[in-house]
Amino acid sequence: MKYISAEVKLSFSKMHIAQQLGVLTMAGVEAQAVVQPANEAMLQEFKAGLRQSIKQADTGWAKEQDRTTPRRANPCSS
Repeated sequence: MKYISAEVKLSFSKMHIAQQLGVLTMAGVEAQAVVQPANEAMLQEFKAGLRQSIKQADTGWAKEQDRTTPRRANPCSS
């Protein structure tokens, strides 16, 4: 079994993605030009979804907390 570096694997996967998108590649330049914006767009979409999920979870948790948890007196204050 031949050793393949991570860099070669990454280069191959970029070329594969570019081929799936129907882009002709020459020394990986076109592949990088196509894959980089696609990856960036997917990352931004993921981050936006994550932010929204966190906001929804925080809002839901706060509402749930208000409904179910009675307020307690601070034991340190007297």
